[in-house]
Amino acid sequence: MKSLLAANHHVTLYAPFSSDSPHQNLTIINSRIETSKKTNPYAPSARPNVSSFKYALNALNVAEKDCHNALTSKELKVKAKAEAIYKTYPDQNLDSPDPKMSLIFFNNHDSIFPRAMVPNAINIGGIHVKSATVDPLPENLKKFIDEAEHGVILFSTGTQVRSDLFDPKVKTALKNVFAKIPQRVLWKSVEDIDGLSGNVMLNKWFPQKEVLAHKNVLAFISHCGISSIYESIYFGKPMILIPIIYDQFDNAALLESLGVGLYLDIFELTEEKLLAAINEVINGTKYDRNMKELSQRFKDEQLSPSELVVYWTEYVLRHKGAHHLRSIEADSPYYQYLLFDIIALAMIRTLPLSGHLQLVDIFSGPEVSVFITLVSFCWISLTHPAEILGIFIFPARNHYDFNEAIMRSLLAAGHRVTVVTPFTSQISHINFTVIPTQSETTSPKNFSALINKRMSESTKLGFFEEMERIIRLNGQEWCGVLSVKEIKAIKHVDVMFVETLEMFECFMSLAIKYSAPVIGTISVRVWPYSDLAIGNARIASFFPSMYESGGKKVAFLGRLFNFIWEIREKALVFITQRKCNELFQHTFPNQDFHNSKISLMFANDHTCIQERAISPNTINIGGIQVKSAVLSPLPEQIKTFIEEAKHGVILFSMGSIIDIDIIFPKMKTILIKTFERIPQHVLWKHEGDIEELPQNVLLSPWLPQKEILAHENVIAFISHGGQGGMYEAIYFATPMILLPVFTDQPKNAALMQNLGVGLMMDGNKLNEGELLDAINEIINNTKYRENMLQLSKKFKDQPESPQELVVYWTEYVLRHKNVSLRTVEADVPLYQYLLLDVITFVLLVMVFIGFVFCRIVRKILNILLATKSRMMEN
Repeated sequence: MKSLLAANHHVTLYAPFSSDSPHQNLTIINSRIETSKKTNPYAPSARPNVSSFKYALNALNVAEKDCHNALTSKELKVKAKAEAIYKTYPDQNLDSPDPKMSLIFFNNHDSIFPRAMVPNAINIGGIHVKSATVDPLPENLKKFIDEAEHGVILFSTGTQVRSDLFDPKVKTALKNVFAKIPQRVLWKSVEDIDGLSGNVMLNKWFPQKEVLAHKNVLAFISHCGISSIYESIYFGKPMILIPIIYDQFDNAALLESLGVGLYLDIFELTEEKLLAAINEVINGTKYDRNMKELSQRFKDEQLSPSELVVYWTEYVLRHKGAHHLRSIEADSPYYQYLLFDIIALAMIRTLPLSGHLQLVDIFSGPEVSVFITLVSFCWISLTHPAEILGIFIFPARNHYDFNEAIMRSLLAAGHRVTVVTPFTSQISHINFTVIPTQSETTSPKNFSALINKRMSESTKLGFFEEMERIIRLNGQEWCGVLSVKEIKAIKHVDVMFVETLEMFECFMSLAIKYSAPVIGTISVRVWPYSDLAIGNARIASFFPSMYESGGKKVAFLGRLFNFIWEIREKALVFITQRKCNELFQHTFPNQDFHNSKISLMFANDHTCIQERAISPNTINIGGIQVKSAVLSPLPEQIKTFIEEAKHGVILFSMGSIIDIDIIFPKMKTILIKTFERIPQHVLWKHEGDIEELPQNVLLSPWLPQKEILAHENVIAFISHGGQGGMYEAIYFATPMILLPVFTDQPKNAALMQNLGVGLMMDGNKLNEGELLDAINEIINNTKYRENMLQLSKKFKDQPESPQELVVYWTEYVLRHKNVSLRTVEADVPLYQYLLLDVITFVLLVMVFIGFVFCRIVRKILNILLATKSRMMEN
């Protein structure tokens, strides 16, 4: 609230506490009402519960967490009361799927516990200490600390737990240990404690931040409340951790695992254990060193928590609740989230069926035979400028344009960049070097011809199989780039960039050679291989596959399709990583490429269209190509053609790879006949001449797409749904007609249609009448233009530009060489993530209980029957 007051907002605060910072715009209403609503996905298998005593994620612990969550959930406890309140609002329903909360600020920080977060969950951990002013210490306290020759230890158990009420044995142990150590001790206690040694100062209250900020304070004995943890981390003080209630146990276990403190169980505390812990923390340099490194990461932020609070609060105000940030998984039923229905189907499929009972065999047929065959084959800004190596050899221009925009940002920040690519670059800079790759497989022209040929010969499923085969086989040849003499001549690399497509692992050998951290990039919004490399969770229950063009709600068959493709992707990862191990086992005999970790990944995604939670080591820079571009003047011919169009202009382009003459032989005729019937001018990107072209059409093998879309007279864009073109259309608010062809294009097209900013059409079934209707609908129905204008505003509304994000996070990796923002769930096996071991255990227990119950009932019935028989006989 202080952050919002500082930004000149009026604040009314419902709270059970008074404020120590009066402000003319602050009103406080005493209240003890609590609310709790779920917005962020919760995977019990990968996120420790706040009351768990151990940090290990084993099946028994997971079961304990689930039971705890079910029994102590506030939603279960307060739901009846909340329903009564909601009844006073007829239009509201507590269980409605409509978004109820726009945004949540979490007191979490990625340097301590990285976890995947949805776009409307904002981490501001430590805001209370990062935005605080450190006041001068009271004179008597300052003197006590300054005169401590051997340093000072702070001991506090917070405001809720009173140390003076500890078990007498614990208090005695504390007093005796403090009397034995040379350090002075500040002990926060509400009541006096008898028998304290002369090196102990007792007080009801200490200015904790100010005390921890003093250089003479060596350690902090704490109950592990979250605020105390952040203050200790901020000021770099190692800790002795004595948790007492609630989340403190997990906080203590986490900090001990980070090597910044020692965990002591208060129920087993003895003088010997406490004295040993104090000596270990104070005399063992690793705790101080680890805490100072953690403190640096904790402070290393592009925007302060206060700035985030102001920006995102005003963002919600600007975008009327910002409900577009709500994630898909927030509204997924739990059984779907954990794929129970898919698993049940798989189990049913294995059961023998007899009699008249028949099940439609969805696992048979040629498509799934191909799938099974494939699975079998596929188990498969710093003080000094940094030396940056970028390996971007995928022979598709849109991929390189994205990566080149990243390199431009780093060049502008003063770094030296070397790029390995088959493309010529338009960058002319003294610190920029291009190492060209010239081979048959890395030639963009040959690759484009191969893709068009394969696609024209294949069915949809068959094409994806061919695409994987092309990438996999070519990927092995792409690894041969490592033998280029210019690459071998490189002496030093500070950080390496590589696009995380199939077989990228072979380039990890360079990172090993130079001992350099690796930053991944991916130029499309969704690429399974990249997600698996960086550790982003891919749950088929709510996140559509790259090949699934459905909307946000994924139906059963869609989830089944996603599940199948997910298995195939994991198989592909396995085989490519194994291949890398084989290729480099002689050069790097002890390196397992399967376990190679990427520090960070820049993804071509954006919060305004993001569909899921992403891990903190995934940085969205969607649209960097257009947001960082400087628009050049239009060529005179094109400018005249556009400005003389009384009814506006339509741009038609299918990108740099797709050749419609090969893929859609009938489409050209349909386009010509449709374009000659409309009053608009048409700019058509096409290589080669076309006979009998209408007068309102201008043909060109190349068009300056950004500059054209930026012109106010361009009113629609007919596109294949490529990532670059989609972002450019959004940025310049141009409605779209989408003719997707392959990879991520169907997904992009479906997204644009679902957002109401475009229409999706099937190029194989296109006819003149449908295309004409689509053009008239897009141009004459104002909703598409209005929706696109709103989406464009959200797309441009960012606290930092993509270029700033690239520079900051690249330098973050350079500053913190061994940093890991990888989430816990990234390395949790799928069967654990889906709780299959827990479910199996619970089912077995239930079956056992049922069996025992039945045996007992049967025994009782037998006794009763026997008794009745004897009675009848008598």
